[in-house]
Amino acid sequence: MTDINNYDDFNFDDSSDDLLYEIGLTMDNSNQVIAEEKCLSQKLSQLSTSEDDRKQINESKRSPPSPSTSTIVSTVSKKIKVDHDYQQENNSDDDIVEEIIPNYLLINNSHFQQLFHALTSTTATSLTIEGIQEIALLLRQITILNLQRSLWNIYLQSGIGKLETDFHQSIIPNESVFLWPSEVKSTLSMKNKKQQQQQQNELTTINHNTCLKYVNKMLDQYMNHLIDYEKKLKNKNFRPNNLFTLQIKDDLMQYIEQQEIRMIRIEIESKIAIVKYDYQDHLIEWEYNQLIPNSYQLQLWKNIIQLKQEKEKSKYEVTLLKQRRLHHHLPAPLKSLQLPLLSTLSIDTIHDLKIREHLMNRYRKINEETKSEMMTLYIHIAEAKMNENLIKFNENIAQIRSNQQLTQSMMNIIERRFKNIDERFEYLYQLKVRALERQNKTLSNRKI
Repeated sequence: MTDINNYDDFNFDDSSDDLLYEIGLTMDNSNQVIAEEKCLSQKLSQLSTSEDDRKQINESKRSPPSPSTSTIVSTVSKKIKVDHDYQQENNSDDDIVEEIIPNYLLINNSHFQQLFHALTSTTATSLTIEGIQEIALLLRQITILNLQRSLWNIYLQSGIGKLETDFHQSIIPNESVFLWPSEVKSTLSMKNKKQQQQQQNELTTINHNTCLKYVNKMLDQYMNHLIDYEKKLKNKNFRPNNLFTLQIKDDLMQYIEQQEIRMIRIEIESKIAIVKYDYQDHLIEWEYNQLIPNSYQLQLWKNIIQLKQEKEKSKYEVTLLKQRRLHHHLPAPLKSLQLPLLSTLSIDTIHDLKIREHLMNRYRKINEETKSEMMTLYIHIAEAKMNENLIKFNENIAQIRSNQQLTQSMMNIIERRFKNIDERFEYLYQLKVRALERQNKTLSNRKI
């Protein structure tokens, strides 16, 4: 096998603070840092779960639950406890099962109540709203776990050199070219850091075998949970040939899909795309190395690829900022911006309600105008950087071509690498636009 090490490629990580990567997939937490590989279900559940959701859950716990609700909460809590025990026993911090019921599946959620009444209004049924909730939670978990397994299967295929690509290689490797995705290696690295903090002597060596073992372990865990959830769903009072119960299942799946799963699919799709584009990049670099470039030609390769990435990155930063402005989805620093008021001149201290309301409205207007002006400034800064990167790239590529510093075969491979960079940025940018559109629609629906 050929393992490509020390390959400093562009990591299109959607969780980065970079304006291009920070996609806003979460509903309320825009700056999640995914340096540590927690379970995807817990991370992705934050697409629709906010601090307000937690408060609603706490409030619902304070109210006397019905026997059915108590059974559901007990079952979920018990399952979570088992998972944590299993993880501790296996030195794992991968929370396969999420601990918080999403807001849209809470029994006191108005949309969920409307769905329940719609499901039960036309046909007599013994299912209660608690029973519908439990079924919905199982369907949701099964769907998310299947999506997670699809991602980790891609991780495995990349790691063992079996990932199919769209690129035609003029030179076919005699041995598998494998690449373990950065998320797999970063997870093991974070585990080592945690063990060091706990003063544990046994650290995991990050190599092919440990990555393979870890990914297979994750896939086994996902499968075990899937079997468990599907068994629980099967044990519910369902008859597969009963059209009404099948209709309930279809309606619940449609509701879950609209409320959350569509966003999760975008997240998973982006991660899968990153792995595939990274793998294609490595195959292209492998092919370049087969031409036996000298040290100067290797440095030219590295420099021109970096300039190309910076050029495309800055171009899409501008485009994405404009999309954010279009969808009224400000970057996190602007979203939380509040112009300061002197503590000695607090508007709240004014007793005249009419004057106080008028001044507060003026303050809000100025604050929003400031955000708008800052957003315009962000775009102008990004455009200036884009133009600089474009000029720098054009100058360098023109110099390389005029001086014939690389062979024609090398230039052909570089052009293919450029094409892969173009397609990578365009594809992931379109996913980000879909996420912004979807998020804007979801937030609009919540206000209804």
